[in-house]
Amino acid sequence: MGMARWWRKSFRGLRMGVVSCALPVLVGALLALSPWAHAQTELTLVTWFEPGSLDPVIEAFEAENPDIRVVVNFVAGPRESFEAVLVRTAGGAPPDLAMVQHGERALAMTSDIFLDLAPYIQRDLQIEEYLPEIVRFWNQNQLVGGPGQIIFPLVAYTGVIYYNEDLFQQAGLLNPKELHARDAWTREAFEEAARRITRRSPDGALETVGFTMIPSWIEGTFIHNAGGRLFDEAATRTLITEQPFVDAVQWLADLIHVNGVAVVDSWDHQWFLTNRAGMMHNAAWMMGMLNETDVRYDLAPLFYTGEHRPHNSPSGDAIAILKDSPNIDAAWRFVRFMVSPEGLRHFTAGVPVHREVAQEYGRGVDRPSNMAAFVYETATKMAVFYPADIPAEATDPIWQATSRVYAGEVPASVALREVAGVVDAVLAEWRAR
Repeated sequence: MGMARWWRKSFRGLRMGVVSCALPVLVGALLALSPWAHAQTELTLVTWFEPGSLDPVIEAFEAENPDIRVVVNFVAGPRESFEAVLVRTAGGAPPDLAMVQHGERALAMTSDIFLDLAPYIQRDLQIEEYLPEIVRFWNQNQLVGGPGQIIFPLVAYTGVIYYNEDLFQQAGLLNPKELHARDAWTREAFEEAARRITRRSPDGALETVGFTMIPSWIEGTFIHNAGGRLFDEAATRTLITEQPFVDAVQWLADLIHVNGVAVVDSWDHQWFLTNRAGMMHNAAWMMGMLNETDVRYDLAPLFYTGEHRPHNSPSGDAIAILKDSPNIDAAWRFVRFMVSPEGLRHFTAGVPVHREVAQEYGRGVDRPSNMAAFVYETATKMAVFYPADIPAEATDPIWQATSRVYAGEVPASVALREVAGVVDAVLAEWRAR
């Protein structure tokens, strides 16, 4: 901050009396020694975001709030970052702020360490300006900005279908965007595209594949899209042995092992990045990597089934204030800035939760032309929720079972039946608490 600006803000009255006495040297010395010269509130923020990645939004905040300084404590990994917050809080030295990712939602909801933001939201935010399903995902009572809003979202990792325009053209196919416009983007259309794009060499090796995936990243979306559900509405029992759930898991596995039109890919989807895959389902953050390649790609929503709408389980990054923070007011000022349109425009890895910024997402980028439209459409249709405090012990066995199915070790009906009893026992114990 420049000396002149600091002088105006902190010593306006002193200036009137002293400058006129022509004692600039004395005044300079007084300023340097003044206890107010460094009177800033220091906020600590624990996050797994790479060092420096939050600098632009923090610098913008500090420029508007010179009395607050934000110090980032980096801990690699969302789970490790959350555990560090728990340890520090238990030790009596909580940070002021913590970022939380969807994988730690259940732990966060039952940790009893975060401040309920509802009174601040009602006072300072226009909650109708935010994507309601995503806000509700982070509320203990599944309300939109009401009591229990201990965490507020920043971005959602909304999944969409990325497709390779060249491979669709070479196969003589209408692309998913065109089919979507005709109300014809269905699971059957997806299967046909995957089959026609997949090509093998004379010795049987895959040259191009219809669909590339990381099953653990996408299975929840595909299961819900097919009508499957983990639990009944009150989470009193699991529904993983019912046909929609079983069929969806087996369908994903069969794409790989029976139909031969899909592969399990690396985290950065090298098959798609090297023009060897026709489609993938991933979040908006892949756009940045793809725009550094020569892949001609575009986007469409996940194909429609049953209820004629895509389903997603909300996910993404969020921020919370520790209820034992000694700087709650300053921390809220930072959160309020982070979730404002100005603050959220600094986040590009996912769909910002503010409607205005979400609709802007992807504009000004040559590819893909419809990023904003389809990401926004899918984000606003996230619809699947379960009680916030279901323990991980009730879900981990399910995903361990499905991973065996995708590996081709066992049919979905067998794997899911084997763990259903375990899941129900956990739910019963959880309900009895």
